[in-house]
Amino acid sequence: MNKTLYLIIASLFALPLYTAEIRAAKLPPDFIAKYEIKKGFIKIGNAQRSLKRKNNGDAIYTSNSKTTGFIASLFKEHILQTTRFSFENELIKPKTYFYNRNRGKKTVEQTYDWQKQMVHSQRDDKLFEYEIPDKVQDQSIYQLSLMLDLADGKRNFTYHIAENVRMVDYHVRHISNKKLETKLGNLDTVVMQVHNSKITTTIWCARSLNYLPVKIEHEEGGTTFTAHIVSVSGLSS
Repeated sequence: MNKTLYLIIASLFALPLYTAEIRAAKLPPDFIAKYEIKKGFIKIGNAQRSLKRKNNGDAIYTSNSKTTGFIASLFKEHILQTTRFSFENELIKPKTYFYNRNRGKKTVEQTYDWQKQMVHSQRDDKLFEYEIPDKVQDQSIYQLSLMLDLADGKRNFTYHIAENVRMVDYHVRHISNKKLETKLGNLDTVVMQVHNSKITTTIWCARSLNYLPVKIEHEEGGTTFTAHIVSVSGLSS
């Protein structure tokens, strides 16, 4: 259960991203989106993701999730991810990435050196360094890139992600278009599936909310975990 819950949180709100060609004007407004995570019909946690622009032109994308209720009384799981990124030549470029998980006390810190095309990654007390292509993203911001790509009309593509110790590809494909009932009302969504060698995740993205994910479903070991949108501020439906 502990390992499975970690995988759902990590895959739903800590997934990596590719190197999308993104124009600053296409970024959605600053927002805060809140979710509840369920195993079947049982709520096991909460999650939040947000976008915040800074005065210096950088922006911060944050994912935060934790167990709640009875599950939290058994074991407390808290995962925080923060990406600081900038826009250069109409590209979104990560500058730093931070990951912290309280269980197991796991920490990852990445710094991007775009002049040398290198990423410097520290996982706990281990240091890694490897080359990166021009268009690459870290392990958190891919959800934002997905929103922008869908708004551009893209439906099938691959993301190149700088993971802790190496590059990994995530393949994204369009499944269908569906009307979805949520706590925000009935929403027209584009259903996408993200797949790599380890995981498969299905994501429902709402057209009226700048393609914000409003439902995320992950299957692990025959068990289904789902994140449902609860509220959102900054984006109008």
